[in-house]
Amino acid sequence: MRIAVINRSGNTGKSTFVRHGLAPYMPEAEVLAVESINADEMATPSQTIMRGEEFGKLYARLLSVDDAIVDIGASNVEDFLGLMSDYDGSYDVFDMYIVPSVPDAKQQKDTRATIEDLREFNVDPEKIRLLFNMANKRTLLTDDFASLYHFHNFGSAFQINDQAVLYKSPAYSAASAAGQTIGELASSRDQYKEQLAGVTDPIKRMKWTHRLADAALAVGAKAQIDRAVAALLE
Repeated sequence: MRIAVINRSGNTGKSTFVRHGLAPYMPEAEVLAVESINADEMATPSQTIMRGEEFGKLYARLLSVDDAIVDIGASNVEDFLGLMSDYDGSYDVFDMYIVPSVPDAKQQKDTRATIEDLREFNVDPEKIRLLFNMANKRTLLTDDFASLYHFHNFGSAFQINDQAVLYKSPAYSAASAAGQTIGELASSRDQYKEQLAGVTDPIKRMKWTHRLADAALAVGAKAQIDRAVAALLE
């Protein structure tokens, strides 16, 4: 499966979702980042950076692989879509377009614009999937994302699934600080328990109790990710 993660707006958590959500569930997939801002700083061994104007190279690469995740930076969406129009039928190289959005009004407006852009290419609405990201557990999705629900009800140009939701959580910051994905941090809980059991020094115990608490937090976040990814990929 070849998936594009795209939104005209920044700060919607595209790269975070790719790192913690999609990539661990598609271990065979090549992860490609289309980004021109601080590209060299962003490169990792599992991620290839390509600039927006290199769409031809990207398209050729996608045609040669079965599984890929393409994280399209907000600053490159305009060029990406413009160049995609030059390659007839190139939009069909993707089996799915995941569009993360957050409750902020600007990001939701840009989300609608992104979906409209994709529909101009006649992308099948079934292929366009919305991810509710950084949602608030204490409020209703239908309230926080009212404009997108209205947009969906008005035109049905994309897919909405209430299970495709990730809530705000400090687990992501904890995982980043540990240099791990949410899944890796969650799976470390038993290891941290063992480490803690053998420590008597109060300062060291405090360090391991903090790590154990972060791992416990990550377990809940991973359950959310599991549910959201399953809802998106179903």
